[in-house]
Amino acid sequence: MSALLYRQGTSRLHRANPLTKLCFVAWSVTAAFLLPWQLAIPASLAILAAGAASGVGKTLSRLWFVTIAPLAFAMLIIHGFLLHPADISVWGRLRLSHLGLELAARTSGRLGFLLASSLLVLVTTHPSQILKSMDAAGFSPGLSYVLASPLLIADVFAERAHAIREAQQSRGLAMEGSAWAHLRTLPAVLVPLVVLGLEDAHHRSSALTGRAFRALPRRTVLDPPPDSKRGRLVRWFLLAAAALQGGLALWR
Repeated sequence: MSALLYRQGTSRLHRANPLTKLCFVAWSVTAAFLLPWQLAIPASLAILAAGAASGVGKTLSRLWFVTIAPLAFAMLIIHGFLLHPADISVWGRLRLSHLGLELAARTSGRLGFLLASSLLVLVTTHPSQILKSMDAAGFSPGLSYVLASPLLIADVFAERAHAIREAQQSRGLAMEGSAWAHLRTLPAVLVPLVVLGLEDAHHRSSALTGRAFRALPRRTVLDPPPDSKRGRLVRWFLLAAAALQGGLALWR
């Protein structure tokens, strides 16, 4: 099995039930907005350390950094220079804002924490296991497929984009060069990719309809992901904590 972000492993995190990891993501969403933002960066580093202990530290750290770095830089420019009154003089005429810097740090830290927790789940959980765990728990087949299918299709789209790019290069289209050259050749990749995606969506819909995918309220899973009483207790605890944190965040 392959997936766009998933990395194989045998760690405890890999073996944990996907629903437990999804509940952890739900908890992290509310925790990011309730806990002090100064704890966001240490929490993100702790998640990266957990990924390293699970054997996916290199992939997790790279994905986290290349995603959060441009976001944090954009937050710094927008809030530090543009949206708030400048009250700090730095490097001569260049002026920054106390309020803007704090807002940029708070927003970037919380986004980094959410990104780290989400990526940790994605790199240690295959999308098919998410689908199986939701079906085994009695979720609606339509709901579980809607949630898990984008992760499964993303890998297919990445492979098709690579194949289309190679095909266009074999036809003499220059795919390398400056940024402007990449922009000019972008439609040559996107148009076939979108057309193939629409055809694939139609074929998938026809196949699911022909198999009476939603005829029954729940599906039977032959090899569900392993689960335990402790895992179920952890899920209930995380969901209760997420609901409590969400209520406190709204109340404040």
